[in-house]
Amino acid sequence: MTASKPVILLGIFGSVVILGLFLALFLGRTGDFDEEGLMVERGAKEAEAAHIAHGEAINIEDYVASGRVTIFDFTSPYCPPCRYIGPHLDSLHRDDDGVVVVKVEINRPGVHGIDFSSPVAQKYKLPHVPYFIVYPPNGGKPLHGDKARKFVEKRLSPYFNITE
Repeated sequence: MTASKPVILLGIFGSVVILGLFLALFLGRTGDFDEEGLMVERGAKEAEAAHIAHGEAINIEDYVASGRVTIFDFTSPYCPPCRYIGPHLDSLHRDDDGVVVVKVEINRPGVHGIDFSSPVAQKYKLPHVPYFIVYPPNGGKPLHGDKARKFVEKRLSPYFNITE
């Protein structure tokens, strides 16, 4: 007795579905779940960190990435150290799936020089730039000042061949 073509096709289709489920569940596929409990792929990160604010007052907590360390880099195009470290932060953002870098531009359009009087700089009472605020991956109190700077330096050390 031979099986009919529909039965054979159904068997092949079922095998493919089971193989797909196995691969999705056991090979560490990452994602989030929607309201119905279905897996939704995380969006691919951009090659460069997002640039936000442009001098305007914002709430950086609106940009914290759930489940990932979020580094806020307060920066200005008129800050030489900011321009130097920027590409390395982009590399960290691109290379490390556990880290998201968000660049907070403190300068308002048309303002030349570092704009410490901008609404965003005033809101966060920035003493200097670059200035970092680091949020842990699953909530909690963010790091500020020297603690945040040391955290960022440690994460960037592979890009500068720095050893402790």
